[in-house]
Amino acid sequence: MDTALASKADQAAVNTALSAKADKTTMDTALASKADQAAVNTALSAKADKTTMDTALASKADQAAVNTALSAKADKTTMDTALASKADQAAVNTALSAKADKTTMDTALASKADQAAVNTALSAKADKTTMDTVLASKADQAAVNTALSGKADKTTVETSLNLKANKTDVETATTNVVRFDPAKLEWAFAHSYKAGEVARYFLNGHMYIALQDISSDQNIVPTMHPEYWALFVEGQQGTNNKLIFATKQTFDGNLGGANGADQKCQTAANESSILPSGTYKALISTSTRNASNVISTQNTYYKIDGTVVAYPFASFLALNRLNSPINMDQNGDTVSGSAWTNTNTLGGTTHWQACGDFHTGSGSWDAYSFAGAQTGLVDSTSSTWRSDVNIGCDQQARLYCVQQ
Repeated sequence: MDTALASKADQAAVNTALSAKADKTTMDTALASKADQAAVNTALSAKADKTTMDTALASKADQAAVNTALSAKADKTTMDTALASKADQAAVNTALSAKADKTTMDTALASKADQAAVNTALSAKADKTTMDTVLASKADQAAVNTALSGKADKTTVETSLNLKANKTDVETATTNVVRFDPAKLEWAFAHSYKAGEVARYFLNGHMYIALQDISSDQNIVPTMHPEYWALFVEGQQGTNNKLIFATKQTFDGNLGGANGADQKCQTAANESSILPSGTYKALISTSTRNASNVISTQNTYYKIDGTVVAYPFASFLALNRLNSPINMDQNGDTVSGSAWTNTNTLGGTTHWQACGDFHTGSGSWDAYSFAGAQTGLVDSTSSTWRSDVNIGCDQQARLYCVQQ
């Protein structure tokens, strides 16, 4: 018994072991809710490996991000519709290549006239056909210029005509009587004349007839008073009677040298309607000519009105007093001021290079004296008529002009 009992389990141990075991009914119920292992294995074999899934999912976009991105995209149908209304890019590029660059166009347009301004300007212009018709009826300018060059200047003509006697007055004077009084045949201020009397004007040698009575106190000169005297017979100027005058015009020191000064005198004389014709030169000294070269000790020098300036004597320029000032211009008008002379008491040159030998009108230029040029007073009868003061070459002065 003892041996048999020794091989038996302890009831307490059995009870403990049994208490640890599940109830069969419970186990059956639990097992009935479990999947069949074969089915589980089959199902698992159809599933992806987790690692593979994790790898695949890592390469996929997050749905929320995808949704956000998709919400920002246009609907394909809408895009297709919009694109269908758009130009083909190649066609656009071709069209654009044929167009001007905007900057180039802006630059070009900026240099163009505003159309409204152009239209306004054009509306103010004559129609070309009309202009051509009008121009066709006009004289050619070259022909006009040629014709005009052969005509006398109106002012010169009017001046000359004003110095002519009225034809009726002349005819009246000559019809009534022509009187010759040997005592008064040589015109002089001291003589009185009756209408019809004839007198010879010694400065040009012409005979004039009085158109009306003239008293000795009127100082009526034949060449200067056409309302009193008319040319009757032309004559010849006396050999030793010469005219001297001061120019109406004034000049700076750039006279063009001695020759230029002579030309200015000749031009002034040619413009006069009362001076005898002939050659006139400037009474001026330069490095190439002394003023004494243009005068003669054999001549008597007169103003245009017949007043004696200087009688024949050994040295005109050494004279410290003139008989009358050289204050009358080529038209017989009284003038004042200074005249360029650059002349000393011997008739020679005061400054050898005065005003660059009278070729510059700048300041007081003189390579030797720096003193400008000597001038004389035209209304003086003392030595200051030829040697008054030096003035700058940029100043203005007249010229004394002497008939040769």
